Parts: sequence; structure tokens; C-alpha cells
Amino acid sequence: MFSLWLCVLGTLSLWLSVLWPGAYYLNERRLFMGDLVGRLHRLHRWGELIH
Repeated sequence: MFSLWLCVLGTLSLWLSVLWPGAYYLNERRLFMGDLVGRLHRLHRWGELIH
């Protein structure tokens, strides 16, 4: 029974060590893309105001 728990905990820690940086990276990318889209949108609006 104890060895089963050990196996489960080991698997969970392995998954976390793999997924945590991946999730962090994806979140950073999403924030970056959101910022980029926001800037493009603002530029587009300025273009509409000028014309």
C-alpha cells in the first residue's frame, strides 16, 4: 500500500515538474500575444482617427 502511494506521488511530482514550466511558458506567450494584439488594435484605431 505504501509503495503504491510512493509511486503515485512520484508520478505526480514528475507531471508537475513537466507541466508547471509548460503552463508558465504558455501563459507568458498568451500575455505577450494579448499585448501585441492590443497594440495593433490601438494602432488601427489611430489610423482610423487620422484618415
